[in-house]
Formats: sequence, structure tokens, C-alpha cells
Amino acid sequence: MFKYDIRHYLSILKSFILPAEALSGTSIINPNNFTSTELYLPFVGSILCFAALPKRVKKWDGMLLLLCLLFMFVPILNSVFVLGQNVYYARWFYMPSLIMSLLSIKCIEKKYPIKPGVIVNLFIYIIFGILAYAFSMNNQFIFDLKYFIVLIIVAFLSLVILIFINHTKEDKKKYFLYMIFISLFIVGCGNYIVYKYKGNTFKQYADCKPYLSSEQYLSKYNDARSNSNFTCNGNYGFTAGINHINTFIILMLLNLNSY
Repeated sequence: MFKYDIRHYLSILKSFILPAEALSGTSIINPNNFTSTELYLPFVGSILCFAALPKRVKKWDGMLLLLCLLFMFVPILNSVFVLGQNVYYARWFYMPSLIMSLLSIKCIEKKYPIKPGVIVNLFIYIIFGILAYAFSMNNQFIFDLKYFIVLIIVAFLSLVILIFINHTKEDKKKYFLYMIFISLFIVGCGNYIVYKYKGNTFKQYADCKPYLSSEQYLSKYNDARSNSNFTCNGNYGFTAGINHINTFIILMLLNLNSY
């Protein structure tokens, strides 16, 4: 409860500097990640947010983001969202993502310089690289090299284009360029994520058959939908063994008591 596994710190840092990935087949740190640890805003990432933060640190939005960052990195504070359990929980990250969106908009409207945001991102890259190197000494770090390279290229191109747009003097042209590239990012990366997710979430009948209690879960192609090889057991085996809501409640209470 007082410290995370290094994987969680890496995931949090990654969420600021690299685009979101398909949950069922991530490129680095873990083979999959269903914790919703994603904060990278379409196209602009966290650059505009951190660029506006020094100017808004005494405003409610800046203070709220700093508070969210504190809760992210301090396990005992993060555990408040799960009744003090000793588990990593990130479903609440939609809150800082909304504040980051607001700060990014403020950065564009108020014409704040983006240099602080670029510097913060470079600092995060350095810390992430150091932790990743230490982690990779004893653990597998890269699970899909091509996917990882795609993410790096997308993040780098977004940064270059963002700097170019920021130097555009005409506001109308600047807003138009933001709209175009944010839309392209959403369409391009969104479709790629759907493609990756589709390819990773259908497993063969033989793999999931031991965990299925009914033929209704199977498609006509003898495939069963599962988030991953690792969660097939959890998805089907756990729920198939629960035949009453009271059984579910008792099992959940037992899990709570283990902490």
C-alpha cells in the first residue's frame, strides 16, 4: 500500500508521453493493461497542459491537477478510491484527463508559451527511460516492438507539428490546424487501436472451453471473446462458478478481508 510495483510507475509516466494503446495488447511494460492508465490527449498529449500549469498553479484547475498527480503517485492516497485495498486502481484517471483538457484549452486561448510543457515532457522521457532500463534488467519490457515504434513516431511527429502550429501567428489558422490534426489523430490512432483490439480479443474455442459453462458463449466459428490469454480464466472461470448474487458478495468480502 505504501509503494507501487515499478510497472505502475512506468505506466503512469508512459501515459503522459505516449498515445493510448489497445487494452488487450500493449507494446511495453505489460502484455496487456486494463487499468485505464491513459492520459495522453489526442495530438497535443500533455504538452499544452503542462505549459499552462505554471500560469494556473494558483487557480482551481491547476491546484486540482496537482492534487490528482499527488494521488496518482502516492499509493496510500490512491487506495482511497478502492476502500483502502492494497491494489492499483486507475479508473478515476478520467478526472485528471478532463482537467488536462481544460488546461490545454486555456493554453491555446491565453496563448501561453509551450516551452515549459516541452521541457516537462522531456524530463518525463528521461525519468521513464531510466526506470525502463532498470526494469528491463530483470524483466521483459517490450512485448510488441513494431507497435512501440509506431507510438514513438506518432508522439514525435505530434510534437514537431504542435511546435509548428504554435508559431502560427493567425489565430483562425492556428485553430483550424489544431482541429485538423486532432481529428486526424483520433481517426488514425483510434482505428489502429480498434484493429489491434480486434486481433487480440478473440481466442480459440479450445483455449476457453474449460472455463465455459454454456455453449451460448461460443460463436458459430467456435471462438470465445476474451480480453487476453491471461484473463480468459478470470472472465469465464470466476463468473461461471458463481450461481447466486450472495455467492458473489461473499467472495468479494473475502477478497476485501485479505487486505
